[in-house]
Amino acid sequence: MSGPYGHWVPETGFYDPGRPLSVVVGMTPGASSTSPEQVFFFHFGRYVGPATSQPRFAFTIAGITGDTVTVAYSHYQPGDADCCPSLPDYIVRFHWTGKAVTPLGQAPPPDQGM
Repeated sequence: MSGPYGHWVPETGFYDPGRPLSVVVGMTPGASSTSPEQVFFFHFGRYVGPATSQPRFAFTIAGITGDTVTVAYSHYQPGDADCCPSLPDYIVRFHWTGKAVTPLGQAPPPDQGM
């Protein structure tokens, strides 16, 4: 697939070109629960960038309200299996500032869901 998705297969259930901020989740072809995924942001249907510089697995879109998207990233304790994070999710809200998407809160560290 061409466009902002590159090799990703888009899941468009959270995309709405009429919203100030919406998302498309890019999944790898033939994805499993531990395959990398990426969140792509759109401002009124125009692509404005990804949520993180590196793809991740184990996250959900927890909510979309106006110009803010909330992403819940799984939080793993050492020894947790990929399927079963035991700590509370990292919650990161991404906000459209009028010019760009800015995270409100810190993204999980690199060893979480990558």
